[in-house]
Amino acid sequence: MKTLATIAVTLGLAMTATAVQPPNVVLIVADDLGYGDLGCYGNPAVKTPNLDRMAAEGMRFTEFYANAPMCSPTRAALLTGRYQQRVGVTTVGGVLNQGEIVIAQRLRERAGYATGYFGKWHVSGHYHDESMRRERMPMDHGFDEFRGLMGGFIDFQNYLHDRGELDWWHNRELVPDDEGYATHILTDHAVDFIQSHSGERPFFVVLAMPDIHFPWMTPDDPPYYQPGRRMVNFDSEHNRLGPHAGSDRLQAAVHRMIEETDLATGRILDTLRHLNVAENTLVFFVSDNGGIVSYQGRYEGQISHNGPLRGEKITLYEGGIRVPAIAWRPGTVTAGAVTRERGMTFDLFPTLLELAGLETPAPDSPHALDGISLVSLLHQEDPLQDRPLFWEFGNQRAVRQGPWKFLQRGSAPPALFNLETDPGETRNLADKYPERITNMKIAWQHWKRNVSSERLDDG
Repeated sequence: MKTLATIAVTLGLAMTATAVQPPNVVLIVADDLGYGDLGCYGNPAVKTPNLDRMAAEGMRFTEFYANAPMCSPTRAALLTGRYQQRVGVTTVGGVLNQGEIVIAQRLRERAGYATGYFGKWHVSGHYHDESMRRERMPMDHGFDEFRGLMGGFIDFQNYLHDRGELDWWHNRELVPDDEGYATHILTDHAVDFIQSHSGERPFFVVLAMPDIHFPWMTPDDPPYYQPGRRMVNFDSEHNRLGPHAGSDRLQAAVHRMIEETDLATGRILDTLRHLNVAENTLVFFVSDNGGIVSYQGRYEGQISHNGPLRGEKITLYEGGIRVPAIAWRPGTVTAGAVTRERGMTFDLFPTLLELAGLETPAPDSPHALDGISLVSLLHQEDPLQDRPLFWEFGNQRAVRQGPWKFLQRGSAPPALFNLETDPGETRNLADKYPERITNMKIAWQHWKRNVSSERLDDG
């Protein structure tokens, strides 16, 4: 029989735990969604009522950046809070370095979160290396549950990748018996996870949707990829871009995929409201890189839309790296707020640490973060510290500092843009401000030396 003292201590601990319980977090990551693909970012052709409502009830970023113009590096930066050059994933097919700390590990081990990952992983090598996949899965990085794909894209109906093999997992096992459009199934599992853990302890959920990456398919399409058949670009029968590529239905199919992204987001928000946990849950919606405006010179204007921005996925023009981003937490994030503060994907890690009441790794730690917390911006609309942002992708390099953007592609002369007056990067001011070009180039070189052991020349 418990003594009164024991009961009092137990009740006291329970009340303390309740009082300090950190917020739940849901990160929704869209794939290849362009800056101008949503209604709340000015697209009149696509219906996105849920994301528009999310923006009206939360904070919409107008200058949020992906860490890279391609998926894997950005996802690695999101998971680690560090520049991808530090963690081993600088392009598609990269593998997170052994020993890197992923945000789910911190939240689960130090703040008691239930952690679930639903959707595209793609930071553990290419899909054809099954041994690598099994050794570097989300469960090895702090997630309690995983459902989704390890590679970069799949047929939305039969979950085959473009070599004709199944890439659809539940934890460490391939799942051959799921049926339905991939986005629907992943959202079902994310909702089930939220419902199962709501009220029990805080939850952290990543819904990494495959939309709107090719193969461009809608829920009305039958399976397209074929078992054992390798799909290739622009093949009339085995086109890895999907059944609508090259047809007059492509734009409509992509718009439908954007709308499916919107519907999935709406289901998450409605679930949180139904469970009465919306006010204690931060939902952050973001794309992993800019949209595809054309694919290898084809389908111009039939795929994604980057609004007024120049460039597209794989380029370091604004269209490749500036992405839609919306933060939502009723009663905490100001409804209808629009911010021009410059956030970046790797800022989500330190943001979640602060929300969970956890310390940021020390600057001299091997796990020191490059991102900064967005909490004061989200809660009080405080401005962020002025800091340069850096990119390197292939032979491209870029720096954003204040309104200025330095960009160099290969051996071409560097370009300088004032994004405050020229967000479309139409006027190269390099000749007018040679000293600024020199200083930003030097800053990039210092950054490069800091994030890698590579020796650079001064060219």
